[in-house]
Amino acid sequence: MRELGMLTQLDRLAILKVKKEDGRDLCSSISKLTRLQSISIASVDEDEIIDLQHLSSPPPFLERMYLYGRLGALPKWLPSLSSLTKLLLRCSCLKDDPLVSLENLPNLVHLELRQVYEGSSLCFRAKGFKKLNILRLDLFDKLRCIEVEKGAMPFLQKLAIRRCKLLENLPSGVENLTKLKVLKIFDMPDKLVKKLVQGAQDDDYHKVAHIPEIRCGYQRDQGWDIQLIDRSVQRDGATTQGTSMGSNEFPPCGSEYKNGLVGIEEPKKQLVSRLIEGTSRPQVISVVGMGGLGKTTLVNEVYEHPEVKKHFMVCAWITFSGSPNIGELLQNMRSKVLLVLDDTWRIDEWDAVKHALPNNMCGGRIIITTRNYDPACTSCREFEGKVYKMEPLPVEQSWKLFCAKTFHGSSCPSHLEETCEFIFRKCEGLPLAIVAISGVLATKNKHRIDEWELVRRSVGTEIDCNDKLKNLNRVLSPSFNDLPYYLKSCLSHLSLFPEGCPLKRKRLIRL
Repeated sequence: MRELGMLTQLDRLAILKVKKEDGRDLCSSISKLTRLQSISIASVDEDEIIDLQHLSSPPPFLERMYLYGRLGALPKWLPSLSSLTKLLLRCSCLKDDPLVSLENLPNLVHLELRQVYEGSSLCFRAKGFKKLNILRLDLFDKLRCIEVEKGAMPFLQKLAIRRCKLLENLPSGVENLTKLKVLKIFDMPDKLVKKLVQGAQDDDYHKVAHIPEIRCGYQRDQGWDIQLIDRSVQRDGATTQGTSMGSNEFPPCGSEYKNGLVGIEEPKKQLVSRLIEGTSRPQVISVVGMGGLGKTTLVNEVYEHPEVKKHFMVCAWITFSGSPNIGELLQNMRSKVLLVLDDTWRIDEWDAVKHALPNNMCGGRIIITTRNYDPACTSCREFEGKVYKMEPLPVEQSWKLFCAKTFHGSSCPSHLEETCEFIFRKCEGLPLAIVAISGVLATKNKHRIDEWELVRRSVGTEIDCNDKLKNLNRVLSPSFNDLPYYLKSCLSHLSLFPEGCPLKRKRLIRL
C-alpha cells in the first residue's frame, strides 16, 4: 500500500482485497495521488472494515468513487469532495443516516446505495442533492419509510428501489420530484406495488401520476419478470397485471436473442415472399447496409428457407471475396434459378455476373448483398428489382441481444447498468459489434466492477487487441480500406480527438 503513493501521475485506481490494517498506509498513499479522478476500493470480504478515516487531504479532482465493504462510519472528508459526480457504496452497514453527509455534495449526479444503512427511515431533506439525476436504493433490510421533503433532489430523473422487504409504501413526498421520468420498483412487497394501480384501495396513483414510466419486477428462476404499470386503466381486483415487456434494466430474453438472430423475422418474410411470388421475369433484390448489420445472416436465412428451396430448381451462392470463375458457374443454369451474390463491392463485379447470366432465366431471382449503393441501384435498374436497406437494430432489441449474450439470458445487474449502457451505446445497434463485445464481457467477473470499467475505458484498444473481437475488426476494416484516400486521412486525423471534443478548424487544418 505504501508504494502506491509513488504513482503520482495516476488518474484511476482500483484496489481489491483490502483489510482493515491496510487503512493507514492506504490513506497515506491516496493523499499523494493528487491527480486521481476515479477510485474503487473493495474489502477482502463483506464483513471486513475499510478504514479510510486517516485520509487528511483527499484528491481534489476525484469524480468517481466506489467503496465495497463495511464502513465503521462514512469518512469525515467525504462531504469535501466538490468534484465528485458519481458515488457507489456497497455493504457499508452504517448505523447513522448516510444522507446527512452526502446531501451537500455540490456536483453529485449519480448515487447508488446497496446494503448501506441499518436504520428504519431515510429522509431526503429540502435543498439537498441539488444536482442528483440518478438514485438507486437496494437491500435496505430494515427500511420502513422514505421521506422526500419539498425542494429535495430537484433534478432527479431516475429512481430505482429494490429488495427493501419492509418498505410497503411509496416514498412520502414522491410527488415533489417533478422532474422524475422513470420509477423502477424491483423485488418489493406486493402491498406497495398494488398501490400504483389507479382505482386500487388506498392507491398512491395521484402521487406518481406525473411520472411517464413506472416499472415493477420480480426475479424468477429464469430471469426477471418485468411489468410496465398501466396507470390509465382501472384494474379488476387488487393484483397488478400491467403489460409484460422488456426493460432497459432487466429484459426477458427469448430464444431469438440467445442464438443471435434478432430483428430478421419480418424482413425474412418479406424477402421470401418477393422471391417466390410476382412476375416470371428475372428480378434482383439488393440488400444494402454497412458492415456488421447482418446482411449475409439475413440472406442466408432466406436462402435456407424450405419454401425457397422448394420453389427454385437451382440455388447458388457466390462470395466475391473469393469467388470461382463466374461464367463457368453460371453456364449450365436454367430457369427457376436463385443466385446469391454476397459481399459485392463494385459495379464491375455485377457486370461480370450480368453478362454471364443465361438468356432463358425465366422466373429467376438474384439477391445481392453490398455495402455500396452503386451496385445495388445499378442492378435494380437493369432488372426489375428492389433495394432493401438494412438499418441498425432498434434500442430495445439491441439491449435484449446485448444482455442475452453478456449475461447468458439473464438481466443486467444494477451495479453494472451504467457501465454496460455506455459500452452498449458504442455498438450503435450493430449486431456484429453487440455480439463481439458481449463475448468479451461474458468472461468478466460480475462482482468485479473494475474489470468492466477497464473495458469501458478502452473499448477501442479491446477491438484491436482482444482475440474475441478479431472478427469485428476483420468485417469493419474493409469499409475503411474502401474509402477514398482523402477521407481515410480525414478519419485518421479525427480519431486523434476524444469523442465529443470540440475541434477548432485551424488546429485540424494544421495536422
